[in-house]
Amino acid sequence: MSTESESSPPTDMMRDVVLWSRKKLSTLVLLVATAIWVVMEVYEFNFITIASWVGMFLVTSIFLWGNLLRLFNKEPPNLPGLAIREEAAVEMAHLVRSWIEGVRWMFRVGAEGDLFTFGGTLAALWVASKVGCFFDLLTLLYIERDVAAATKNREEKRNSVQQ
Repeated sequence: MSTESESSPPTDMMRDVVLWSRKKLSTLVLLVATAIWVVMEVYEFNFITIASWVGMFLVTSIFLWGNLLRLFNKEPPNLPGLAIREEAAVEMAHLVRSWIEGVRWMFRVGAEGDLFTFGGTLAALWVASKVGCFFDLLTLLYIERDVAAATKNREEKRNSVQQ
């Protein structure tokens, strides 16, 4: 059994949300989950489309924020403050680390104001949004699994031939 001092902060937060100790956070989680359910089930949007739209919104917002700060001669955003500590990177899975790197890249593209990179990013997210209209998340996961299996089989055959 763990005592109160042994439990980790994410566990405490999860417990507080489930037990409604943090009413505002619990309400926010419930509202976001309901909104996601409505968008995906009632309006029949796909996960990839929604993720692309969220990415486009984030990149556009950060781009405008960074440019407005420069326009009003305010202090630019502190980008080195977004660095990941080495200990945290070791503890995280490679998937989570690549996701964080993607978020850092979005902040860099949005805040530095490189118009061509910004336009390319929005175009790529728009294309991903359009591709997401044709597939749901489960289909994309099946396709990824099949491609990964085929790649693994091809690598195993190549390694067995070379030996």
